[in-house]
Amino acid sequence: MKSKQFETLLYSAVGVAAMFVLLAGFNVISAALKQRIDLTREKAYTLSAGTKAILKKIDTPVKIRFYCTRAENATPETVFMRNYAQQVEDLLDEFKQYAGGKLTLQKLNPLPDSDAEDSAKLDGIEGQVVSAKRWLSRFCRRRASGCWNTTSPARSRRSSPRKNLSWAS
Repeated sequence: MKSKQFETLLYSAVGVAAMFVLLAGFNVISAALKQRIDLTREKAYTLSAGTKAILKKIDTPVKIRFYCTRAENATPETVFMRNYAQQVEDLLDEFKQYAGGKLTLQKLNPLPDSDAEDSAKLDGIEGQVVSAKRWLSRFCRRRASGCWNTTSPARSRRSSPRKNLSWAS
């Protein structure tokens, strides 16, 4: 009886170890290939052939400084801006991948009284207080067909500007 329990335990341990080795091997192989798949219908996260060609032809090192203040607390307004900043950061990472080591990306969080803030000022960048509602209202004024619902900015559902946005004049 003990022999049967020991055999079952041994087979289970060997099975778990084999699955771990297979998953680790798959992870190593997939990381080495660095292939990305864009599953969106409109290929929103795929670089155009022209952009890829330009990035591959870079012959001198290029350094991009990406200044983005990361809010510690999440409010409905900062979540929208944080998501937008993440999209920009992902795009810059794609640029870096296709540039073949010629493009370096420096991500800076210019908090008040920090070296990153001083660097931004030296680069001619001044801090701006931006609220998502104000940014959306400016964006929506330029669109003739309506606005996004600010209660859920990621949705493509249209809504009346009077109900969801406070329009700044």
